[in-house]
Amino acid sequence: MKKLFTFAIALFAVLSINAAELLNDTPATNHMIGWGTGFAKEVTTVDGIQCYHISTTTKANPWDVQFDYDLANAFEVDAKYNLKIKVKASAAYSMGVGLQNTSNYSSCGNFPSFALTTDWQELTASVVCNAADGKRMVFSIGDFVGDIYVAYVILEKDEAAPVEKTEVLVFQDTPANNQ
Repeated sequence: MKKLFTFAIALFAVLSINAAELLNDTPATNHMIGWGTGFAKEVTTVDGIQCYHISTTTKANPWDVQFDYDLANAFEVDAKYNLKIKVKASAAYSMGVGLQNTSNYSSCGNFPSFALTTDWQELTASVVCNAADGKRMVFSIGDFVGDIYVAYVILEKDEAAPVEKTEVLVFQDTPANNQ
């Protein structure tokens, strides 16, 4: 297992979570949650990889079915964030991911769409946080019917940006088979 040990060494990690942690969605732990008509989730193993399985059965607006991760601290305005996700879907799909204000649901910046395929892929994209009080990373999938499998999600503050203070929000072992 590869440890994502970021307390003093890699000062730019904001979020690193694997499939088992993604499902732990009680308010006390504040991990990955999801909602919408026809939305279901579970942790399973696909192709020998433990993953977070999201199933949708009703096609609607992208924002009508979402899963998200709320962070304890807000994203820094004007800072660039890099997202890496290992993912596959039951059919080709363009998944929207963005940063969001948790109190009024306004956007704080959107990543370019992620082009999902039926094969496992490690996809990356970047966004600049453009508004204050963004504490949520939201995945909008309401216009998709089928299955999405997420092995891991890693969100990092861009290393090229100057950092005065960095706080690690999550420390997690990442399964070796997810590398």
